[in-house]
Amino acid sequence: YLRAFHAGSLELSVLALSGLLLLLTRYGLGDPETLSSSCGEFYSQLYSLLRPATFRLNRRARFQRLAAAALTSALLPARFAAAFAKKCLRVAILCSEPGTIMWLLAVAYGLIQRNHSRCSVLLHRPGEEGAAMQKDPFELDANLQEASEQVVQSSLWEIQLLFRHHLPAVSTLAKLFEKPFFKPTARKLDP
Repeated sequence: YLRAFHAGSLELSVLALSGLLLLLTRYGLGDPETLSSSCGEFYSQLYSLLRPATFRLNRRARFQRLAAAALTSALLPARFAAAFAKKCLRVAILCSEPGTIMWLLAVAYGLIQRNHSRCSVLLHRPGEEGAAMQKDPFELDANLQEASEQVVQSSLWEIQLLFRHHLPAVSTLAKLFEKPFFKPTARKLDP
């Protein structure tokens, strides 16, 4: 599957990761050490596919199901959750299709909610919104390991842009980030 991921087009990469997720979740893909390294490789490849071009594919819905299943799985290492949430929001501001933006917001919200100990620093970083956009160390094209290191110095300034989105549905969904969502009674979003 990993060979197919590297050898083919964007659509073939999505299909290859779909097969790999099935092997990881349903069949365990071998002993625990193999599973741990395979999961790291899987999530690195999934992270690399999280970009605006992927959401223009004919098989976009398949990718969204794959990503939602993978990012809600217990296999996702908590140290990667903040990087995935940040990248989802960055891709959301780069996409033009409202359904994709709302899906990415829901995924980011769920990641932050489930991994609040790792992600709360992104929400509560003091500073000016404009300065955050100018000095954000997070690079969209970085690999997952680099992004995990960069996200520690970043914030979720993208939410501020989505508050002012021209579609009311998007701005309303973005405003959920203003409410306390770490409480057990907080609203759960299903991507």
